[in-house]
Amino acid sequence: MFVPMLPAMIACVIWTFVLAWLFGRRERARLGGTIDLNGDFAEHKEHRGDGWRFYFNCLLTGLLILGLCLELFPLSYMFMVAACLALVVNFPSLKDQQEQLALHAPPILAVSSLIFAAGVFTGVLSGTGMANAVATGLLQGIPASFGPYMAVITALLSIPVTWLVSNDVFYFGILPILAETAQHHGITAVEMARASLIGQPVHILSPLVASTYLVVSMLKLDYAENQRFTMKWSVINCFILLAVSLLTGIFPLFVR
Repeated sequence: MFVPMLPAMIACVIWTFVLAWLFGRRERARLGGTIDLNGDFAEHKEHRGDGWRFYFNCLLTGLLILGLCLELFPLSYMFMVAACLALVVNFPSLKDQQEQLALHAPPILAVSSLIFAAGVFTGVLSGTGMANAVATGLLQGIPASFGPYMAVITALLSIPVTWLVSNDVFYFGILPILAETAQHHGITAVEMARASLIGQPVHILSPLVASTYLVVSMLKLDYAENQRFTMKWSVINCFILLAVSLLTGIFPLFVR
């Protein structure tokens, strides 16, 4: 399922760099001159102390990712051990460690609460049968003549639906019903799975995604303002993903 999607993902990465370049030019024009990042970086590095900690952090991060991929220990244990090592090495003073814990405690608690709330929401939708009811309602709203276009319809539906509900609800509750209908028209399950991923650039902005709250809080941004600014660019990203996917044939526009 994944490998055929690489060209479409690469196209989105290229678009992201183009977008970053456009934003950079806009910001440079707003500031009315050049931006000197080297001086700020050098000052920050000097302020942080020994440069060897940078390489230690890179090594620790690489080992953590390797451990997560190999599943050597439960994921929570590895994160806790790595966090403790990073805290002790980068902030040897107990006072500095306490300051860092106090600095990051509010977003951590907010994200943890959101994860629990999202889990409850997912459980209610699945356990009460509402997820199946939503899928059935979507199918009833799609004319039978649109059956050969079910892959593209699923791709378009994934943009708003994965923003409104969690991934678990969409992929485990709604998608199987859509895929079963599509198979009657000759669209395979793997093609439907690829089509269902088109909405992921918008899903990351969903109120049910904890990492978005974390980023917004760390950058001290207004969540609603971030949504209004970012949504249009994420939708464009979805349509680039859709266009390249159709051009490369990883799922069909329609079947005869």
